[in-house]
Amino acid sequence: MEENSSILINLCSQKYFRDIFSKSTKSFAFTTPSLEILWINDAFRKIFNDTVTLANFSKGVTPGTPYAEHIQLREIHGSLIFFPIIYQNQLLGYTTLFVQGKNENDIYELNAAKHDLNNLLTIVFNLLHLTDKDNLAGTGLGLAKDFLENYSLNVITKNEIVDIKDTLNILFDSFKGSLPDKIVFKSDISPDLHKIKINKTKLIRILSNIITNAIEAVPAGGQITLSANNIIEKGKNYACIIVKDNGRGIPANELKNIFNKDYSTKKRGSGLGLSIVKKLMDEFNSSITVKSNARAGTQFILKFPAVTGEKKNIALIEDEAAINELLTDLLSANYKVSSYLDGESFFSDKEVAAFDLIIIDKKLPGIDGIECIQNIRRKDRKVKIILASGSETGEKGSVKLPAIDRILNKPYKFDQLLSVVEELLA
Repeated sequence: MEENSSILINLCSQKYFRDIFSKSTKSFAFTTPSLEILWINDAFRKIFNDTVTLANFSKGVTPGTPYAEHIQLREIHGSLIFFPIIYQNQLLGYTTLFVQGKNENDIYELNAAKHDLNNLLTIVFNLLHLTDKDNLAGTGLGLAKDFLENYSLNVITKNEIVDIKDTLNILFDSFKGSLPDKIVFKSDISPDLHKIKINKTKLIRILSNIITNAIEAVPAGGQITLSANNIIEKGKNYACIIVKDNGRGIPANELKNIFNKDYSTKKRGSGLGLSIVKKLMDEFNSSITVKSNARAGTQFILKFPAVTGEKKNIALIEDEAAINELLTDLLSANYKVSSYLDGESFFSDKEVAAFDLIIIDKKLPGIDGIECIQNIRRKDRKVKIILASGSETGEKGSVKLPAIDRILNKPYKFDQLLSVVEELLA
């Protein structure tokens, strides 16, 4: 494998690269293959310093492979994780991420992270070569940053209702711009494609793995088609994405194994790409199937449940302004949210019938949460209500059921709140 830092040096010099990674709260460094530092962000500088030599912490690094080094620096304990950046069979350098408090190295997750990060950075490098696509390169960098921000950290990855046409077009531009002339890459994306509920970074991970496989299936030349359209199956709407190539195909006796971890039809394959895809598709209650033969090539068919119709309406009554703003932002990805700091402003602004769900804090200034619920129920017995209470035992005795559909303890657990909201509005 050749070593070439020039492409990575060019990337680190880009303004949008520095803007995106300098604002990150996570500790990033980018290095040459010999671990000479090209650029570090402020978070990394605070933990180490401007003169840190990463080679001192990386005795076990083998060129081109991921590596985790557990360290204790002053009072800070954590792990330096070295992700190799490989582009067109060249080792450009490493993305180094410091994860504080990480005690164990899960080999599968580390290799999966390396695998997907390479795909994401490949998209960035491809877009950099399209001189009129600087904004898309910035988008690609944002995806790479989001992926590393979320890697093996106990964070909530927010699913959003996404218009995936833009995402598909970004991928198409990226891969088409980097392919040799002998490979024809076509797209056929329906202009009225359904929206889906998904984490956009994970959608990119899914599709980049599938498209990369298609490219590897036609090394001597051929055609790849990225298509997307709406379908109905058993009365349900789906957005269907198909990646098709006319390559050598997958032997029938191997088809049943292609989504297994560590299974690969390629001599140098990691066997991770399709297992990652299957895991993510299952996470989104979506399906993936494959059809293949030696004459017609291979097609991967991905079906995502569609989001159709208007967004449901939620009223949020929460007197802590910071929490109110945070919850409004969290819920607005998938719902229409009207937020209020007290019960009086809620009752003076809206009719109860305008909402599908109301989230009420028990302790409110003026009219408290219990009184709010009693007033609401005099007008509407059907609207769903969540009562948020600081009491560990809840407040079921204060209001006769079924006045309250669910009680959640404070402080909020955001993943629990999202799950309950989704359940009540299903």
